[in-house]
This record gives sequence, structure tokens and C-alpha cells, in this order.
Amino acid sequence: MNKVPTPKVDIIAVHWYGGVSVSSFKNRMTDIYNKFQKPIWITEFACQTHYSSVQNPYKYTQAQVNAFLDGVIPWIQSQPWIHRYAWHNSEVGTSATWYNDGTLTETGLKYASF
Repeated sequence: MNKVPTPKVDIIAVHWYGGVSVSSFKNRMTDIYNKFQKPIWITEFACQTHYSSVQNPYKYTQAQVNAFLDGVIPWIQSQPWIHRYAWHNSEVGTSATWYNDGTLTETGLKYASF
């Protein structure tokens, strides 16, 4: 009988759309890292998904989103085990990073400032 090789896992890719709690974000990323002991790529994160933003584009105020970014981006950048990260553009509301004409929203400007 042929033995099936064990797949090799080099990184763990995660998404986050869990709101504006900085501590929840940090705890979740830390828990994932502690469980797998592999580098983390946060391939998408935002306060809301696209669908949630369409349904309720201003569920979170701009001040809340800015505070979330201020709390998580420097932390992400200081973690040697987080290798990549990218904000998810929800296209509408306070999680959107640009307008249809390509100019940056306040969230986009904030994200670009890091």
C-alpha cells in the first residue's frame, strides 16, 4: 500500500473581519500563531466584509476604524511571525480604501500612512 505523503505547510493564511476591537484582533492572530507555530500571512483584514459594508456601511465610525488601524498596524509590523498583511477594500463605508474614481478614502489615507 502506498503511503500518502504528509503535506508541508510553510505559512498560515488568515482573514479578519471581526470589528474594531484591537485586543480581539491581536488575541486571534496570537492564538493562530501559537497553535501552528508557522509564519502568518494576513491576506485580508478589515473591520467589515464587503457584504456587511453594503448592508451597513457606517456600522463603525471613521474614528473607530482609525483607532483600530492605529492599534493593529504598528503591532503587526512588530511581530516577527507576521510576514505579510493586506487591508481588504470593502468598496463602501468606513472599511473602503478608495472611491470609484481611484482617490483614497480617509481609511485608505490612514492605511497608506503606515
